[in-house]
Amino acid sequence: MITSGFEILSTVDKAAFASGIPRGQAREIGRAAQWLSAHGIDGVRATLPALKNLTTHCQIPDATGEIIMADARVARCGLSVMELLFFDASVDGFELRAADSPVLMLGIAGVSAQAYGKAVGLTFSGGGVVVVQGGQLKMTGQPEFAAGDVRIFCDPVERDDPVTEAQDGPFETADGHWQEIAALASRIYVPESESSRNVGAGAGLTDND
Repeated sequence: MITSGFEILSTVDKAAFASGIPRGQAREIGRAAQWLSAHGIDGVRATLPALKNLTTHCQIPDATGEIIMADARVARCGLSVMELLFFDASVDGFELRAADSPVLMLGIAGVSAQAYGKAVGLTFSGGGVVVVQGGQLKMTGQPEFAAGDVRIFCDPVERDDPVTEAQDGPFETADGHWQEIAALASRIYVPESESSRNVGAGAGLTDND
């Protein structure tokens, strides 16, 4: 499936909201998926594991230093992790253990680093090392789509890994992954009826809804 960055953002946003993520937070999950895709990593595939088992809430411990979180639900806690990392001086970093989607955490970190002009480092249990600064990505190893551990910290050591700049697209997503995320997104659509058409539901002149 060939998609634009906007299609990825919009569809993942709707899918996250339909899965129980609050409205504003769902939009940021969409941005994270778009950011990953723009850097050559399948953002849709990264998002799908994080939209399952969301009945489990993510509680960030009230602690200082490096905070350890077990069974981390990235769609639930990822944005809060980045806010605390950037703006709470008592927090040195986070270790998310058994995170449901470590690579989605990379997308959230990338969006946050770009928005706030920060440098962020991530290390993965499979051996991958990533540095994100501005819109640039430096990565050793391959992105990890399976559940696993990920550490996130500020001010990483500069690395000589090749730089991946963001691309404009279009982007390729496996048909099965796109169908799955689109099916989740469709749960918030209004069923077609005479009354829904009378109030403007349905396709318009542009496909931006």
